Amino acid sequence: MAGRIVLINPARHFIANAHGLGYLIPLGLVAIGGPLNDAGFTVRLIDHDLYGWSHRRLIQEISDFKADYLLLGHSGSTAAHKIVIKTIKAIHEKLPHIRVVYGGVYPSYADRVVMAECEEIDVIVRGEGEQTIVGLIRTWEQTNDLSYVDGITWRNGQEVIVNRSRTPIKTSTSTVLVGSLWIGRVTPCSGSATPPDCNSAAAVRSPAPTAGNGCSGKSGGIATRRMYWSN
Repeated sequence: MAGRIVLINPARHFIANAHGLGYLIPLGLVAIGGPLNDAGFTVRLIDHDLYGWSHRRLIQEISDFKADYLLLGHSGSTAAHKIVIKTIKAIHEKLPHIRVVYGGVYPSYADRVVMAECEEIDVIVRGEGEQTIVGLIRTWEQTNDLSYVDGITWRNGQEVIVNRSRTPIKTSTSTVLVGSLWIGRVTPCSGSATPPDCNSAAAVRSPAPTAGNGCSGKSGGIATRRMYWSN
């Protein structure tokens, strides 16, 4: 049976969400969730930044989902790091069986420091995670030996092992397209745990994320606000 995966956008409340162009969609997690869903895994995205749940509620949602793996990341990874660590520790205390993966710019460059700081983290994905995460979960479903998964730093007992880096992805268009279609089906505003925020101003004011070379606004966008908030 394929693993069950929860992606969490940590509750680091950025002022840009309230006073900028609109709520910033966690496109990085969307790009991770798409390939995982396409690979046959059961995936749920929890935008904890939007929901504002207590840790108790968050843990209950993860438990009810019967998650095997927990993936955390944030586009503002340096600023969000302390919140990520606090969230991981709170979840691990109640659900110690769930394997924890952390990714983003900051943990990619400070992987050894972060692993030493938080022993609850099992793996750090360094750099682009769209391909790495699928290979990681597929390997984990078969064995605890992650030696041949490129692009990760992982914990093997008391030892922290840094695997070789993964070759950068040449184009992100197909990955983000898969993520766009996925989040159109599995959105934070669907299901039994619909928060009241889904009809708030934040939920209807969000800039359109795009795929390709960091362009924003009107050029090249394929994952739209409507995809994010639709059922």
